[in-house]
Amino acid sequence: MEKDYILVKGNGPLLLTAPHTIKTIRGYKEHGCECGIRKIIHKLYDIIGPEKCTIITWDYDLVKQYKINGLGDPNYEDDILTSAWNDKLEEYRAKHKGFCLHIDLHGMMDKSSNYDIEIGMKPLEMKNRILAERIKMLINDELNNTHFSHTFQGIFKGYGSKRNPTVSRQGVDLGLYSFQIELERSIRKKIQNDDMLLNEFARILINIYQRVGLIIKKPKHLKVIEGIPAILLFLLIVGVLNYKSKVVQRLLRIKLI
Repeated sequence: MEKDYILVKGNGPLLLTAPHTIKTIRGYKEHGCECGIRKIIHKLYDIIGPEKCTIITWDYDLVKQYKINGLGDPNYEDDILTSAWNDKLEEYRAKHKGFCLHIDLHGMMDKSSNYDIEIGMKPLEMKNRILAERIKMLINDELNNTHFSHTFQGIFKGYGSKRNPTVSRQGVDLGLYSFQIELERSIRKKIQNDDMLLNEFARILINIYQRVGLIIKKPKHLKVIEGIPAILLFLLIVGVLNYKSKVVQRLLRIKLI
């Protein structure tokens, strides 16, 4: 069965998935293996560690050993109810009740984009646009002044189609904070062969996880205050103080009389 060839490692709240580390079947067509992603996800796991990180991907060695062909593309599911990958995501979510950040890793061709990295957040935007914009801002902050050029919502938006949801969209539907990262072929080669770049990429993912967690875990009243523009917040405070001063004046008048 398909589930027997899915590899799950780790027990951390940062979930990394990679559904295209082998050839899969999308509809009636073959979707090629996205070279380099398999090595990258395992190296990231080794750096971040099993207490902080969980990975879900294909068991490449097992697939190769038994010469398995025709496994379905998890990023193009026809029926979620029979999806082995969706089952694994559900099992992960049931095990991790609190905040979890889910990053779905993919590889794109160099000619597909003018950037090293494309980030697709359409499912999260559709669920919570304000939160998605805040996450974009902190991702920008982390990726600016690094070795990686990036853009959001380019060709790859992480949504799929209405009928065929992506892995990141399945994650959002399960209550995870999920988005998709597409890595250009040339940058994949550099990351997997250059320890400095690999560690930089791992550090970026860890920082994003930690900073998103601070947003999610922040008390609701502070989130409301942060959502108010500074000028309006200032006017509100002035109004309250002015109101209180008038009340005090009235009380003093009463006592003097």
